[in-house]
Amino acid sequence: MVIVDGSHEDQSREGWALATPGDKEKYEQNLKDLHGCIAEARKGLVKGSKMFETCVGDTNEPRFSPAINKAQEAYGVTEKWQAAMASERESVFYASAEETRKTRTDFGDMPIIVLTHSPFPKRSDESQNDRNFKTLSWEGMHLRVAAMSTRGVNEIVPDAGHYIQYDKPQVVIDAVNQAVWIVRQD
Repeated sequence: MVIVDGSHEDQSREGWALATPGDKEKYEQNLKDLHGCIAEARKGLVKGSKMFETCVGDTNEPRFSPAINKAQEAYGVTEKWQAAMASERESVFYASAEETRKTRTDFGDMPIIVLTHSPFPKRSDESQNDRNFKTLSWEGMHLRVAAMSTRGVNEIVPDAGHYIQYDKPQVVIDAVNQAVWIVRQD
């Protein structure tokens, strides 16, 4: 199994414990706003409007070609996409996290390669010390996942953000090939 900067069931608990006061409330407000995005997408999100910026954001991602950016914008304005985003954001910290906690088991000797992004730069509203604690928390959660297998490893991917597959696609390809090679040796 290869896990590419995956979520962890405790990321909200640990994240809120390390967060700036008011961050959880901002997140909760963001969830409410996402439902406004669903309604706005139903009517039609207009590029250049405040709701487009809130719901779709910048559609000129420099890592992608103009064709990919155009395709992402085309589905990003749809009601289905906005509903999926709202559902994911609501579920990842709450229902999905709780279900995972209840069913968590070890993976025995299954090969697991966990890829973890390198530290994000600190935000303007946090200290370097705050960012360091958040980085250690994220890396610690990934180490705990890797430790669920006797053959689990966690690999920090330098110069990569959360979407490692965009920033360092060869690292992901190599991890998949390594996992396949390990299994074939058994």
